[in-house]
Amino acid sequence: MKLIGSYTSPFVRKISVILLEKR
Repeated sequence: MKLIGSYTSPFVRKISVILLEKR
């Protein structure tokens, strides 16, 4: 679970940046 969280952290951040850029 910890491994997934560490991997999702950067992934979610990238998605957030992409969404903000698209806006």
